Amino acid sequence: MTRSFHRCLGHALAMTAALAVAPDLRAQSVAHLAFVPTPPSTDGLLVTVDPDAGRVERTRAMPAASGLGSLAGLYVTADSRYIIWSGRHSGTLAPVLTILDQATDMAVSGTTPVGEFLGNPVFPEVYITGNAGPVALSPAGIRPFAGFVCGAGHFQARTGSISTDGRRVSFWCDGREAIFDTATGAIIRSFTPLGGTALSPDGQSFYDVYLGEPMRRYDVDSGVEMASVPPAQPGRPVVDPRNGHVYLIGSANLGPPRFDVYHGQTLQPVRSATVPGLTSTIMSWTFDRFRPRAYAVTRESTTGVDTYMIVDTDAMTILHAAQIPTFPTDLARWVIGYRPTAPTALSAIVTGANVALSWTAGPLEGAVSRHVLEVGSAPGLNDIFSGLDIGAQPSFAASGAPPGRYYVRVRAANYAGVSAASNEVVVQVP
Repeated sequence: MTRSFHRCLGHALAMTAALAVAPDLRAQSVAHLAFVPTPPSTDGLLVTVDPDAGRVERTRAMPAASGLGSLAGLYVTADSRYIIWSGRHSGTLAPVLTILDQATDMAVSGTTPVGEFLGNPVFPEVYITGNAGPVALSPAGIRPFAGFVCGAGHFQARTGSISTDGRRVSFWCDGREAIFDTATGAIIRSFTPLGGTALSPDGQSFYDVYLGEPMRRYDVDSGVEMASVPPAQPGRPVVDPRNGHVYLIGSANLGPPRFDVYHGQTLQPVRSATVPGLTSTIMSWTFDRFRPRAYAVTRESTTGVDTYMIVDTDAMTILHAAQIPTFPTDLARWVIGYRPTAPTALSAIVTGANVALSWTAGPLEGAVSRHVLEVGSAPGLNDIFSGLDIGAQPSFAASGAPPGRYYVRVRAANYAGVSAASNEVVVQVP
């Protein structure tokens, strides 16, 4: 990757701007589906889907996706401002990484050592892999991780994973899986896995599954094997971030894909199920962090038709499904952005004509770009102020307030939308 592109990426991830978004309380999640054509004759498409209604809300061309022969990575920052994707050019095979600024709809691209990367779900940081080891790119600049001899191969993000809290990331290289601390770049532990691997949501557990071998759970800090169980079927483990359950997803070669679910600590079976109507090969499976949902891409083996689905993972039923439009695709991918959760514990202190508000931000770290103030003359109204931008900090002070009784609420916002309102407080200015 060129130094100028590094600077551009750091600048892009560091930028902030005010929003002008009307409150939208339909969903906390905002789902983006990206796919590139096969053969690569046109730009790829980035489709934004309403997870509740299943309808396509917006379709955009993916700048610089023309000519891509693959889609190797897809990421959205916690505040949903930037969507980043990577792949390899079908002609030159050069890896390309592109950043789309959703505030301006402008994109910038550059080459990277390899096409694969992982994005941090909390902090605005991506991890590019190469022969010398992973490199973190963030607003602070370029930060190489600790040395890790990789033999003749190179680190691969495609087979790696990152914890839900963004503090640990794993990469495979030359028969080993190295787990790094994302803050320091230091290696915490390395394993020699037999097959598919994954990290638990908190990064404390490492899972390894291989055909004919038990599924194993290791403690990352100590390296000790903590549990093992013969899996009902082979498959790469996929971990549900809501409850830590480990999913093994079966092949469609012998019938509808089966989902075998295991407890994340004991590895004891939780359930085994199929999804009615899901009979094709599952190409990708992405969990929602906060709701019992997964976003899938499936492919019919006989026709090659790709379909996107939204699945209720509690009921194991398809909520929405539609054929991916326009053209045959390379591997399509989902990435999920999130509106902030509502602020809580809003309180007010009145001193004469001065009013000080404070509140507690929601649990989705890194997601808030700003807060908006609503003030009404009666409960539930916003006829005095509506959508007044008061910054990202969890407090606000005003002076010279006219005498009166005010009903006040605060909402959090980012580039995916606006949260529900906080609790309402009554402010009495004498």
